[in-house]
Amino acid sequence: MQGLLWWFGPQQRSLPHVFGSGRLEVLGLSFRTDQVVNIVATTLLLGSVLLWLRHSRKGLEIRAVMQNSEGAALVGISTRKTALPIMMLTGALAGLAAVLLSQTVFVSPNAGVTPLIKGLTIALLGGLGSVPGAVAGAVLIGFVEAATGAIPFLGQRYVLFVQFAFIVTVLVVRPRGIGGLLAETRE
Repeated sequence: MQGLLWWFGPQQRSLPHVFGSGRLEVLGLSFRTDQVVNIVATTLLLGSVLLWLRHSRKGLEIRAVMQNSEGAALVGISTRKTALPIMMLTGALAGLAAVLLSQTVFVSPNAGVTPLIKGLTIALLGGLGSVPGAVAGAVLIGFVEAATGAIPFLGQRYVLFVQFAFIVTVLVVRPRGIGGLLAETRE
């Protein structure tokens, strides 16, 4: 981190707008083009990854290793050969997420901290190992954040506090998260 700060400097920078900088009018509502493209691209990426995990042989192997690595090894699935595509996929998705995020926010050496924390909280809320739970957790966190910011006497000052209280409440009621697939399949 210190090397990045020394090399690039601590100031924030904007990257060129790949998706344009115009506005889109739909039913009297105005949307920024980069935000619309981010939402569409994210939805398409998530949908294609979920389809690949659900309907391909490699996706079946990944799910088998995720649920029970010893059982997968017993039926002939190499955990080492399965781990490489997982690492490649997560690295590629992280890179694409950074490109999409850089279109809407300024880039700085510590620009990824907030999305990292939100991703971790969404994964914990959704349940580790549960993709549908993570999607549901992301939608719920987004709704709680927007609803808290819209309340006049709370505003943006209390968004993190309300999110934390919401996550703690959900995890007290359901310790494995919303999905909790990983823990339920191991029992």
